[in-house]
Amino acid sequence: MARITKEKALDAEYVFETREVEVPAFGGSVLIRRLSMDQESRAAAGVFDDAGRPTNIPELQARRIAAAIIEPDFTVTDIRHLLKRHPAESLKPLIDAIDELNDSAAAAAAVKAAEAEFRDADD
Repeated sequence: MARITKEKALDAEYVFETREVEVPAFGGSVLIRRLSMDQESRAAAGVFDDAGRPTNIPELQARRIAAAIIEPDFTVTDIRHLLKRHPAESLKPLIDAIDELNDSAAAAAAVKAAEAEFRDADD
């Protein structure tokens, strides 16, 4: 494979994959997209500790969901509101689709580990 030039790299356009996701809790579907590296980084900013463990899962989820949904247009504040009003399982199809579209196995594993640690702390 040939080495590219800086200009070619800067001019290259990536078509982000989109997907329609049925969210019964919303009474319809939303259109989501694969997140850019910038969007993933902004979503993660300030919500992980030095060991890489999430410290604010609801904020991480709100940021990722708001960035991923392109139709209708939700703000992070809108999503925070929705996360407080709906049970977790009702938004699972949406969160699973975002994770799948963004190959977020590592992020999902970190969230599950943090949730398990949180549950163990309650015992």
